[in-house]
Amino acid sequence: SQSLVDRLAGSPEGRRNLANGGVLVVVAVVSVALATRSDDGWASLATAVLAIAFAWAATSKAVDIRGWRDTLDEHGLPHGVESAATFAVPTAEALVPILVASGWTRAAGVWALVLLVVFTAEAVRAWRRFGPQVPCGCFGGREAVEPGALLVRNAALAALAIAVALRPAPEPVLSWPGWPTWGEFVP
Repeated sequence: SQSLVDRLAGSPEGRRNLANGGVLVVVAVVSVALATRSDDGWASLATAVLAIAFAWAATSKAVDIRGWRDTLDEHGLPHGVESAATFAVPTAEALVPILVASGWTRAAGVWALVLLVVFTAEAVRAWRRFGPQVPCGCFGGREAVEPGALLVRNAALAALAIAVALRPAPEPVLSWPGWPTWGEFVP
């Protein structure tokens, strides 16, 4: 396993970014497929949209990590925070579709809401610092955006996250193996 880690670490950054992006796209597709199989249409749609939005956001940052670093640099964050955010933000965003695909939709909704609160707080801080245009690394865009549009988008995503967090928990689609039942011990 160490040789695999060494090979991955030694591969070109672009190839690693494409591999990460590909995996996130697969997770998003699985999330949508699993959500649409459900009988509760609107809740499944909200879950699928939330999973897609966060998978798209994470993938865009993983595929264009240099652009994402440039956007973070424009925010003027302290060096340690900026370094951590370079990888922590896409990883945290990727957790939403992973939780959805794992059947933990309530946890996905809560986690998405936590992220949106943090992202909105940073947008407000940047708004105060930069004025009418805020640097945005969301969904692959690297241009500055109007803070009002950013806040409206985050509010819409937060509404989806709340709807997903409050929906009844579905049966888990993926489950980890448990202890064998008594009848399974003999074979």
